[in-house]
Order: sequence, then structure tokens, then C-alpha cells
Amino acid sequence: MNPDIVATVSAVAGGARVNVSRLCREQGISRNTFYVLVGRFRTEGAAAFTTRSTRPHHSPTRTGPEVCEAIVRARKELDDEGFDNGPISIVWRLEAQGLDPTPSRSTVYRVLRECGQIVPQPRKKPRSRRSFEYSAPNGCWQIDGLEHYLADGTVVCILQILDDHSRLDVCSYAARAETSADAWAALQRAMDGHGCRCTYSPTTGSPSPGNAGAGCPRSNATSPPSGP
Repeated sequence: MNPDIVATVSAVAGGARVNVSRLCREQGISRNTFYVLVGRFRTEGAAAFTTRSTRPHHSPTRTGPEVCEAIVRARKELDDEGFDNGPISIVWRLEAQGLDPTPSRSTVYRVLRECGQIVPQPRKKPRSRRSFEYSAPNGCWQIDGLEHYLADGTVVCILQILDDHSRLDVCSYAARAETSADAWAALQRAMDGHGCRCTYSPTTGSPSPGNAGAGCPRSNATSPPSGP
């Protein structure tokens, strides 16, 4: 605690007249905080200046001891039976046992960590992946095909063309199969609405648009032939 605040609080508690507003402004505290310290000093003495816990007196949403005990017990049961005893398996076991409400996976993990049942391993945290992004909008398109089953069981292919910068869906084309002819039909529809691109990026396993008619070599970035 700042010694100037301590000295002023003790002085005011003893009846001295002090410019409290100026002191609070200089020390960066509120008048309410200052007078709270004065009241504590009058009843507690020097103990009024010790750091106090900010933990709330009541925590209605805190997990109760019965639930914590059920979580730890379920983990031991699963381990004794030779099953996986991670948070997801524990939630399933508690649901089967009729515990209501069933704690969430994150709650189970937190309880196990607080009880020393789990040691956090930050190195196991998956690394964030950064997807490819072209340098300019509408400068490179990506084409991919996805099989889709109709209500009667017929298999069709949805050809999707995305802008590799903005991720805009420039065309979604329904075809009977993932063929070069259908790929060019999808590209022509996309170019009708967004202009002709100089670069195309087919995904792995997709037919390269450059192979459709001009004998362009297969690659991850191909240029279309000069004619449609």
C-alpha cells in the first residue's frame, strides 16, 4: 500500500481534516475506496491495508462436491475396466448412470485437473493451420468436385470454384461426373459472371482445366487455353 495513502487514511480516521479529493486524484484512487479504507482502519487497525481476496462469497454455478466425486469415481471405473477414461468417456458414463444435470466435457476436464488427475501437456495442443491465400482478389480460382447423392440414389458431382483470396464462391455447377468437359463448363459460367482469370488452381485429384483442350501440362497453377 502506498505510504501516503496509509498516512492520510490514519490521519482522517483520527479526526484530521485533509483534502481527500486532491489526494485521490494524485494517487489514482476513488473517494469511495479511500473512505472504505478509513472505515476498515477504524475497526481493524493496520490489518485494513493487507491485500484481500477478490473471490466472491458465493459461487452458485460452482461444481458441487458430489459431482466432483462422481467424475473422479467414473474415471477410476473406466480405467479399471480397461476403457478410455478421458473427459468424453466420463461424460458418457455419467449420462448412463443417470447423473442429472450431466457436467460438460470442459467441466470434467477442469475438475480432473484441479484434483491432480490430469497434467496439462501444452505441447499436445494442435498447431494452428494457415490456409493458402492468393495475393489479390479475383486473381486465382480454385476448383474442386464433391460427390452428392440425390433422393433416388443417383450420384452427381458438384463442381465448386472459389476465389483463392476472398473465398468467394464464384460458381457451383451440378454435373454428372467430374470430367474435363464439365470442369470447363463450370469455368465458362464463372467467367461469364466474374471475368477470365489468368490462373487456376485445381485441388489434388481434380482434373486440370488446362488439359481440356489445348494440351497444357498438368500443374497446381495452370493457364487456360486462349479460346473457350
